[in-house]
Amino acid sequence: MSARATYIVCLMVALMCTGAAPASAAPQVCRVLMDLEGFEADLGGVRSGRLKASKVLLRVQHVERAFHDRLISDFFSEAPKKQFELYTAALAGRLKESNPSDHKMNSKLKLSVEASSWLGQAIQKHKCRMKPNAQLATDLGQSGSGNMSSQTKQKPTDQTSGVGMVALSVGSVLAVIILLLVVWRSRAASKANNLHGCNTRALLTFGNNCTVTYVSHIGRRRAKLQAPSMDVSAKDLEIYVAGQHIPAKQEWANRYFIGLSFVEPISDEAVTDIIAGSRERDQLAQIGTNATACFFPGCHTNCPKHRATEVSLKSAGEAQG
Repeated sequence: MSARATYIVCLMVALMCTGAAPASAAPQVCRVLMDLEGFEADLGGVRSGRLKASKVLLRVQHVERAFHDRLISDFFSEAPKKQFELYTAALAGRLKESNPSDHKMNSKLKLSVEASSWLGQAIQKHKCRMKPNAQLATDLGQSGSGNMSSQTKQKPTDQTSGVGMVALSVGSVLAVIILLLVVWRSRAASKANNLHGCNTRALLTFGNNCTVTYVSHIGRRRAKLQAPSMDVSAKDLEIYVAGQHIPAKQEWANRYFIGLSFVEPISDEAVTDIIAGSRERDQLAQIGTNATACFFPGCHTNCPKHRATEVSLKSAGEAQG
């Protein structure tokens, strides 16, 4: 995958993890919404003897406690929360004091039109109808007893729900940061490996020998030069070009060119100077600013240690022919 494509993927992941796309509400919020919607039917089940008042009461008390949970309380910030609290308080009172034969139990208890309308819209908007209300009731412990120990078991979930959401958010953000760092490093490495064309005179030294040559391609980590007329694969190499001194190793070679990798990457400014060196009239003088002590412009024409490049030998042979 290219660096650009990877960057786009990371941005999409970042948007999903930070909540830019619509998502369903947290499960504990949906349970509260679905219970509020179902309490009227549950009250009818208690009146008919199909449901036990104690078990419905357990769920009503859970919803009452949930209103004090920070996550759920924030969720209800735009809702008619007071009406919901009055409704659950009335439900709890009726379930505690009445039995199916009482006249109070047989009288209907409903949400206001405003609260009922908001509730229906919230359930639809946040995709809470993923499980039937009976299953949600089971999640809350309907199958257990209605004693205090059952109520106590619900508290750890309520108290830790906010912590879990925070941990999930932090984990998502860290994942996005790591992905972006990987992309940045990939792009930086790709940039460092890029080679730029040039035609700059250079001095290449190897052991006791040297070659005045040309750099044809340059990057922060590698270079391509005209090859000397001898094998230098086992030698430590030094490049002197455009005022730069660059230790290097041979990566590859053919008859006319040699590929070198630098011991340490050079700076972007050094790359720019070497490319600009192609336009300098007296490039040999630029080499002499930090080259070996024996070097001076033109020394290679009579130096016994100098090895001509294969390109120059070929050109000389063609000129004589």
